[in-house]
Amino acid sequence: MKESQAISPDLPFYMRALLLAEICSRLNIIKYCNYFLKLELKQTTGTVYKGSCPWCSEKESLLCNRINGTCTCESCGIKADFFDIITKHWDFDLSFTLKLLAWQLEKERVF
Repeated sequence: MKESQAISPDLPFYMRALLLAEICSRLNIIKYCNYFLKLELKQTTGTVYKGSCPWCSEKESLLCNRINGTCTCESCGIKADFFDIITKHWDFDLSFTLKLLAWQLEKERVF
């Protein structure tokens, strides 16, 4: 496995962590990733899900934790969070991603 890399945050770590915790508590990020991002994450154990990595496209190498919203790729070594996956998938900046998630939470409340 390659040396671990982390996606650089656009917010201070503590703010990003607080926002991520709030979103994970109110939105099922696994269902969101499967429905909107087509990642096809499947449960492996407890709160851990596995699927294809959006960065290296390696199948069954991305591990996602539903509770804390963090992801790690066993193939390319990327460590990311739910925000990073959305920004990478649609090529959004973090501020637009947060607006999208806020709208999703208010409008539909399905996830």
